[in-house]
Order: sequence, then structure tokens, then C-alpha cells
Amino acid sequence: MYFDRDNRFQTLTIRNNSDEPIVYSVKINHVDMTEDGRILPVADEGKVEKSARSLVRYSPRSGSILPGGSQILRFTIKKPPGLENGEYRSQLRIEGALQNDPQMMAAKIVYNLPIIVRHGQTSAKASMDSFKIVKNQKGEDELHLMLKRSGNRSTFGAFTVINGEGDIIGQTKGVSVYEPLEKRLVKVPLNGKAIGEITVNYEELVDYGGDIKMTRKFSAK
Repeated sequence: MYFDRDNRFQTLTIRNNSDEPIVYSVKINHVDMTEDGRILPVADEGKVEKSARSLVRYSPRSGSILPGGSQILRFTIKKPPGLENGEYRSQLRIEGALQNDPQMMAAKIVYNLPIIVRHGQTSAKASMDSFKIVKNQKGEDELHLMLKRSGNRSTFGAFTVINGEGDIIGQTKGVSVYEPLEKRLVKVPLNGKAIGEITVNYEELVDYGGDIKMTRKFSAK
């Protein structure tokens, strides 16, 4: 969920595709990213810098949805005077459960997505290196690389991997590097032969205000 000068309003629809009523709640919390790409809860939310929580207004925050029904969540941004330029980030967390299951015996449904608010001048640069083909625990090929970031905003992008014969052998979307993290490991599952000169294309997602594009090549071994 992305907000900037030109995007101040967003909506999100929750649908109940089950045969029973569900209840839901919507919260904003905070997470950090590690260099191996894991997303972890922030230990002390009182120490979070540049949180988007105080900037985001949304409703409803909880409710119930009948079978086959839906609920639209509405979000808007309210920035205080004198807000410092930069990126403000939090995480939206939506939890859902069956309404007639007070003991939560059935599986709870949890949906998380980042909230990004950018104010004033923001920019980022990105690079990638340390390419290697490895076997995962299932014995399948993966491309591992290091994605590096600098600047005062996060990056959100997609990778396409092409082998020496011109075949697309791997794609992955929604790869993020949260500011202030400077680099993270990226793993791209491969579904074709990693032979010859491998081309790796990266393109930032327009939905998150991205404009970075880059291409790197390396020889498969």
C-alpha cells in the first residue's frame, strides 16, 4: 500500500468466500527486514523511527462479513505541518476467523502488507552482485544474488532470469529492501536450464513509486 503526493487515498477489499460468517480486525504494526530476507516483528515499537502509523487514517477497523460478502477498507493520509522529508513505513495486518468459533479452533487467516508513505524528496539507487546457482533443500536450482540499496527510500522490484538460449528460467515479484537495510539476499527459483551466459533483469514496481531498471550478466558454471 503506497502513498505519496499524488496518491493520498487507497481502498482494500476483504472478501468472505466461505460458507460461514467471519470476523476481522485491522491493525498497523512494525517489522524489520534482515539481510537474509526474513521479516521480523520489531521488539520495541516505541523506538521505531519514521513510522507511518500516525499518518494513516483508516476505517473500519473491525467487523463481520456474511458468507459471499465483502467489506471495503478505506485509507487516507494526514500529514502534520513540518513533516521531515523521507519515507515512513509500517505494516498493515488483517486477521480473520470464523464468527462462530470463539475458541479459534479453526485456522486464523492473517494477511500482511507494507504501508509506505513518502513525503518530499526521496530517492534510491540499487545494484546487484554475488551471483551463483545453488541447489535448495529439494534439490532444485535457485539463483542467489545480493541486492543492494542506498538512499532514503525502500525498493520494491521484480526479477527475470534468462539463460544463454534466450529462455526465461526464473521470475519473482515483490522483492523488497526496506530502508535503512543496505542489502539483502535474494533467491529466485529456476525452472529451466541455467546454461551459458545468464541475464538477470531487475525492474522496480510502479505501484510503489519505483523507477529503477538494471541488467546484469554472468556465466553459469
